[in-house]
Amino acid sequence: MDQMTFDDLMETNPGQIPELIHCPLTEDYHWLRITVGHTPTQFKGSIEFELAGYEYMYKDTPFKDSVMSAFSGNVRLVDWKNETQ
Repeated sequence: MDQMTFDDLMETNPGQIPELIHCPLTEDYHWLRITVGHTPTQFKGSIEFELAGYEYMYKDTPFKDSVMSAFSGNVRLVDWKNETQ
């Protein structure tokens, strides 16, 4: 699992394979960040905002599972907590 940094929030990679970044915030609540334009069509209405080339959603586990199942691209899991502390 990778530690998320501020640079992760601002970094974009135009032309790269679409990416979904999954960050569990609690056991039942998740932060999803998807390369702009690659959120599965049926979930476009659930995008909360766009920033630095990504579409952001904060959702419960069943919704997160549905998005991840429908997504076509790379999926990366990051932890918002510092694992070394």
